Amino acid sequence: MFFLKTNKSHLLRQPPLEILFCLFVFLITGYLLFHGYLYQLTFIVLLSGCVYISFRFPLLTVFLLIALAVLPTIFQMVPNYSEEWTRVGFGIRIEDVVLVSMLGAVFLKVIFRAKSSYLQDNLSLSVYIILFGLWILFEIIRNVGIYGLSAPGEFRYRYLILSVPLYITLFFSSTEKRKKLLKLLIVSSLFFPIMCVPIIGKLKGWSIGPDARFFSASISLGLLYGLLALSLGKKYRIIKIKEILYWLIFVISGLMIIIDSHRSVWIATVTVVVVLFWIKEINYSKRMNRTLLAILSIIIILTLTNQILISKTETNLIDYLAGRTSALLKLDESYNNTASWRVAQWKEQMTKFIASPIIGEGFGSYWGFSGIKGDLGVSPHNLYIQTLVKLGSVGLVFYLMIVVKIFFKFKHTATKYKIKDDPGLPLLILGLVVLIASHVFYMAYSFEYYSFLFIGLGVASLKNEKYSINAK
Repeated sequence: MFFLKTNKSHLLRQPPLEILFCLFVFLITGYLLFHGYLYQLTFIVLLSGCVYISFRFPLLTVFLLIALAVLPTIFQMVPNYSEEWTRVGFGIRIEDVVLVSMLGAVFLKVIFRAKSSYLQDNLSLSVYIILFGLWILFEIIRNVGIYGLSAPGEFRYRYLILSVPLYITLFFSSTEKRKKLLKLLIVSSLFFPIMCVPIIGKLKGWSIGPDARFFSASISLGLLYGLLALSLGKKYRIIKIKEILYWLIFVISGLMIIIDSHRSVWIATVTVVVVLFWIKEINYSKRMNRTLLAILSIIIILTLTNQILISKTETNLIDYLAGRTSALLKLDESYNNTASWRVAQWKEQMTKFIASPIIGEGFGSYWGFSGIKGDLGVSPHNLYIQTLVKLGSVGLVFYLMIVVKIFFKFKHTATKYKIKDDPGLPLLILGLVVLIASHVFYMAYSFEYYSFLFIGLGVASLKNEKYSINAK
């Protein structure tokens, strides 16, 4: 847009859409100012400023999202942890401001893209994204008359996070920008949580087990992704780290993932390993030295974990793993465990889906917490059931079409990158693995930030300058 350019082109030389947009902004501003809507005008000015920052400073914007929405949750398991400080008023959280700014920047990028720098979309995703976006808009609008602001409010709470991968895809178009973002994600998901372990231990105590975890499931999942990103970055020489430091981080991360005993993260870890074998990223025959170090590190992790468990819980590692995994098979409601509780919630929520299987119930009910329906309930802790209930089978199909399309594009492009030895290969592999692992993780949880940050980084690497992208 002309007010974002460093040169001073004349107004009449600008595209008609930009002129109309600016005239619209001036008219709205003048109307609000002269009719006494000072608070509304202030809100619009502040929001416009946030969108401007998101448009001009992508890395800063992602950093703010991580710092305000993700990193504080590292201390979620500490006693008296509260999220109240993130609320800015009127039910709005500070991370909502960042996400809305990202979404606004995405719209500006799409509408007012510069023709000289425009990269067309060969992912063939535009139609699917537009359809999914329109469907979400329909699910909001249809319930505004019933729930009022709770309709867009619940969308904001559960699905506004989808703006993150869109934003990263559009605003991290260069190799250098993606490398900086990769380093930021590794520091925030891996190094920072590890450094916080002594602080968390001091605040909550050093007891371990399902009832005394150090991290929430999303942070533990971030540890896994961060370790994967560091490993791929080191292997493909885009991250420099001393060998001893890398293996120390490997051991500590593995230790924390096992001890915190998030079974959903364990399953995601197994998925990551299986996918890496499947795409031949783990190859024992070619890297014997690294293989021996990996085996030695795993032995150290298991030995340390066993000793810690015996000292803290009087249970050895085998019994600990067996006890946690066997609960997954005890899904009868007579068993008092989280797996059975989830199954009970899934059954409860599926009755809502059956009542409206095509279009779902839409947004606004907050699973009964709004008080409008008079029934108390919680979200089903399963992305797929949640989407079926809220968006219906149509919404889930639209979403899965996007995911499947990205999966095949990752797989196809990774093959081309391997042949050409392209520097974007590690980010593609990272995106592919996280895409699969996250959607296994979503069997027990809903959307979270780290998955979309890493997936967005992978999708952004598909827009490599070497490959022209054609709209379909």
